[in-house]
Amino acid sequence: MPPWHVAQVLTEAYFHSVHQCFRFVDRADFLRDLQSVYDNTVTRIASGLSQRRTLAVANMMWAVGARWIDLVGLKDRIIPDHHGAMAVEGHLVYYARARSLGLDHRMQLEHPSFEMLQGMAVLGFYLLSNGSVHRRAWNMVAQTIRHAMALGLHLEVFPGVFTARDLRRRARVWWSLYRMEVLLSEITGRPKCVNDNDITTPTGLITEKEEDTEMSRYNLQAWDDVLDGLNRTVENSAGGIIPWSKLARVGTDTCEIHFAATLQLSILSTKVASNLYLSPSDSTWADVQKTVRDLVSDLRQWQESLHPDLRIETIGESNLDPRANLDVALGLCSLQMILYRPFLCEIRIEDESAESIRFNNASARAGVMAAIRMTELLPDAPVAEQVLSVFPWWSLLHLISQTTAVLTLELCLNCQHMQDETAEVMMALRKAMNYLWALAPKSKSAYRAWYIYRPLVEKVSQKYNPGVLAYIPQDAAKPEQWNVMDKMMSRNEVSPADS
Repeated sequence: MPPWHVAQVLTEAYFHSVHQCFRFVDRADFLRDLQSVYDNTVTRIASGLSQRRTLAVANMMWAVGARWIDLVGLKDRIIPDHHGAMAVEGHLVYYARARSLGLDHRMQLEHPSFEMLQGMAVLGFYLLSNGSVHRRAWNMVAQTIRHAMALGLHLEVFPGVFTARDLRRRARVWWSLYRMEVLLSEITGRPKCVNDNDITTPTGLITEKEEDTEMSRYNLQAWDDVLDGLNRTVENSAGGIIPWSKLARVGTDTCEIHFAATLQLSILSTKVASNLYLSPSDSTWADVQKTVRDLVSDLRQWQESLHPDLRIETIGESNLDPRANLDVALGLCSLQMILYRPFLCEIRIEDESAESIRFNNASARAGVMAAIRMTELLPDAPVAEQVLSVFPWWSLLHLISQTTAVLTLELCLNCQHMQDETAEVMMALRKAMNYLWALAPKSKSAYRAWYIYRPLVEKVSQKYNPGVLAYIPQDAAKPEQWNVMDKMMSRNEVSPADS
């Protein structure tokens, strides 16, 4: 167990960096349980089973908090211990402690419980945010969803079985797991492990405000100092379409309308995947176009129903945490790129009608414009700590890589859909590549993305104005964990001619 002031900072770091989008753990319940453990444990070593379970979840949350603190460059702002050394340990230390307390392979064979489910959910998120997406996070989240279904979290419950508060907790955990599964599906391209037709738990339960709690020993001054440093980092951002100097303070209360809006976007993403990418093999191109029209209509309805405070146009005009607006805007751009991706290719159809050609071209343009808009949301200067402070830090690399892929592909197609905006496409690609370069030193996944994309962009740029892409750095700083095996695996993902 870390010192109490460190536990407070790590706990707040977790809730600040995760809780807006994923409600795996009820804040009020967790803080009460945590204070009870510290009040009854003089030696800072948990003895009882209940305490060990609480600390297993806590250490997993602290691993996430420590990871985020390191990524946004705030580790030096944490209060030192009585020896003058840094009291916050690395995220792998807390991860190892959580595993030793029971959050490991043993839980897959245990009878599911709600507390274990929460710990597994946080573990799945940690693996996702730490780059272990395609195997560990994907498997862990699927296992967690199976445990959740065994507990009936996906089903609507008859009145009187649970209290209203318990129903809200169950719904928030379920829909948070659902959102994480959809995100993993978008990143990996694999189908989800749950069918939406099997889900009956209402989404309306998640919009009710969480209970506040008063903690006698909970002094947030240390966290407030950290948050002040974070906001100063954000204020130094500049460029793009965001009025950075006018934004509300980062770290305000969680926003239920934000959670509900992004959940609906995840449900739409599932609809896109099932209706478009998992459509019958005998579907015609006309069927694909009709499906896209219907999905575009659904997406337009979502945009029209979006709360005014969540629109990117109103950012800086309300006291809403700006991270909510940015998360919604990025999610919309990402889903649009997924929706219009089938049109970003060489389409050859014999005797194709003029209307079909126009629709294909307009759809491809819409996908490329979504990628350009995503780069416009980013500050001009690629400073990793700044963007990771306000954008969804667990998926930012995926979003930038997705943008880079779309823009590179359009250039490979001779900008046939953006003939009059070629320079705009190249400028957006340069900005996306510069952000991969900025993220590379702290992430093996980011450096691998940079390592793969850099020679591709170099080759594509040869047939365009070289001056536009000339300012992309030739080399990026390697993360400490990067080794020869990583280099060989990344080289295999690039064709021999490019390596």
